[in-house]
Amino acid sequence: MVDDPTRIARAFASVIEVGEVLEIEPGRFLTFEYIGPTDFFGESVTGSRTRGARCTSVDAAFLHRTPDGVVELVLVEWKYTESYGQRKPDRRRDEVRAGRYKPFVEDPSGPVRSDVLPFELLLDEPFYQLVRQQLLAHELERAGAEGAQRVRVVHVLPRGNDAYQASLTRPEHRALGASVSEVWQRLIRVPDRFASLDASAFHDPAVTSREYALRYGNRAAHDRRGLLEAMGADDDSGVEDRLYVDVDFDGDVQLHQDGVELIVGRAGTFVAYPFLIEELFELAPQLAAEAEQLARDD
Repeated sequence: MVDDPTRIARAFASVIEVGEVLEIEPGRFLTFEYIGPTDFFGESVTGSRTRGARCTSVDAAFLHRTPDGVVELVLVEWKYTESYGQRKPDRRRDEVRAGRYKPFVEDPSGPVRSDVLPFELLLDEPFYQLVRQQLLAHELERAGAEGAQRVRVVHVLPRGNDAYQASLTRPEHRALGASVSEVWQRLIRVPDRFASLDASAFHDPAVTSREYALRYGNRAAHDRRGLLEAMGADDDSGVEDRLYVDVDFDGDVQLHQDGVELIVGRAGTFVAYPFLIEELFELAPQLAAEAEQLARDD
C-alpha cells in the first residue's frame, strides 16, 4: 500500500468512498505510527515527539481526495487480538491525563460527548485510546493538517474478536451497550468521523498479498480437512458438487494428501496445498475450456 494506492482504495472501499489517493509523505501513499505535525495535547515534556511512543498515535494514515473533491485524512487503527481488563487508578498519572485531555473532552464542539460517562471512566481501555485518537482526528481537522478538510478514524477489527468487544470493565460501561462498539457509538458526537472495517477485507490478495491471505484468511486450504471445511463439503463428491453449482465445472475431483486433482476429459491439473479457494474456482473453468479445445483438436 505504501507504493500502490489502488490497494488502499480496495481495502477501504466498503467504509470510505475513496477517490484519488494522494501522497501523505514524499514517495509514500501510506505512513505508519502517525502522530500528526502538532503536539495538540502537550504530551511531550521535551518538545519533541517520537512516533508510536508516549504520545497519541494511530497505526497508519493515508490521504485522499473524495469523488466530490474533499481532501480527507484517514487515521487507521488495527485491533487484531486485543482485550482489556479493569484499570487500576493511578492518581498522579490520572491527574496528568485529565490536564491533557479533559478540556478537549468537555469542549461542547469536540468529538466526544462528556455527558454520557464521567471523564474518569473514559480512562479505561479501550475507551481511553478511542477518545484520544478521536480527539487527535478532530484537532487535525480543525488545523487542516496535511491539507485535509476532513479527518476520520477507521478501526480495522476482526468480526470474531469477541474479547475486544467484551472489554466493558465497569457497570457504567455495560449499562450503555452490549459491546465496546455500541458504547462508543453513544459517546461519539459526529458518527461519520469514525468507521469500523472488518479485517477480512485484508484477506484479498489484491489488497495485501497471496501470502497474507494464505496465512490469515478463512478462504485458504492448507490440507484436505481445511478444503472440505472451506467448501462446506463432506468428501470429494461434495467438492465436485460445489464447483458444478458455482462455476459449472462438470469434471472429476480427487483429493490427495498433498493437494487436489481436477480432471475434465483428457485435461487435468494438480493443485498443491496451500492454496486459496478462489484460485480453485478460477482454475476449474480454465481446465474445462482446455478440455473442450483438446476435444475440438481431436
